[in-house]
Amino acid sequence: MDKFILLSMKRTGSNNLTSSISMSSREKLVWFDAPPPTWETFDLPFPKNIWDYDIKWCLDKLFERYSGCKINCDEPAFYNIVDDLINYPVKKIFLYRENVWEKVISEELAIQSNHWIAPIGAHKYLKNNHKYESIDVESLKNNMDDIWSKMNYLKTFIGDNVIPYRYEDLFSRNDYNQSHRDNFFKLLSELNIKYEENKIDDIISQFMEPYNCYKTDDTYQNIANISELEKLKDYLLL
Repeated sequence: MDKFILLSMKRTGSNNLTSSISMSSREKLVWFDAPPPTWETFDLPFPKNIWDYDIKWCLDKLFERYSGCKINCDEPAFYNIVDDLINYPVKKIFLYRENVWEKVISEELAIQSNHWIAPIGAHKYLKNNHKYESIDVESLKNNMDDIWSKMNYLKTFIGDNVIPYRYEDLFSRNDYNQSHRDNFFKLLSELNIKYEENKIDDIISQFMEPYNCYKTDDTYQNIANISELEKLKDYLLL
């Protein structure tokens, strides 16, 4: 298995993808957004805030023990050191969401519902029945501009050592098809992960098929001012 950094943007299925890669390779991977008790199990000689330390030394120590890690590169502190992450000599998987409107709204809904600290299984209720508060239109536009800018900057690095995957290539809220499956197998091959196809199908079922998604089309309709927000779907194309 090749060493790699998953440079993911939030709300791109990165947790489920990291779990899928970990189970496929049978190797433990480091999550920089792991809660403190989980982070401690990695037993690394540095804290999460590697931007306050020698970044290369931190990554060297990480890759002495692990084959891969996941970093949400649109987090402001990590985005400030993204050039250092890009230039570190391992493969990078850049995971982003083509639909910026959905990405930004999904992140806002996660904040409203305390997604990261909600009880296990809470998403099953939240994605179908929870009524969400209005989202400020100007704030949405500003966040879309910010993500669009970051995404396009990161795309300039795409090449032999930076491999792009879209959320839409790997996941679907409605119709997980052969193309999604093939793209996951392609990603495993690009990381030189040896796998047994029948076992991977079980992993796909557990982490990547539609019922694992935290949002449905109905979820967005449960936002108080969704009709106003829908007018911004093509905002970045104007």
